[in-house]
Amino acid sequence: MRRIGDRFFRGGWRYNRIVGWMQIRVFGRQVRADYWRLDAQQVHWNTSRKRFERMGKAFEFHVGAEQASAAILAELRAHLMAANRETFPRRYIDLKAFDNVVPFVDWRALVENDARP
Repeated sequence: MRRIGDRFFRGGWRYNRIVGWMQIRVFGRQVRADYWRLDAQQVHWNTSRKRFERMGKAFEFHVGAEQASAAILAELRAHLMAANRETFPRRYIDLKAFDNVVPFVDWRALVENDARP
């Protein structure tokens, strides 16, 4: 992989071997992370032919009615770290983008807005 300025060649991402991702969603008072992974035995450089398949839930947890935003974030981070150890051994979960965004998210309001009928 070659870097020139802020551009990376050999794929549109920073790492040369993306093997999956997680999507964090809110359903009412439940926070869930689904994950996708590469549908292949070996990881190749050619990114245009990669196919990913949805594998299911990485984790989910229920948010209490009085749980503060900081507590929700701490629980979410704990679940992400546990998923890294248990569900994705020998893999690296890059949390840089997550860490850049979370200070600006009001987790309590996000859960409350989704929990309303």
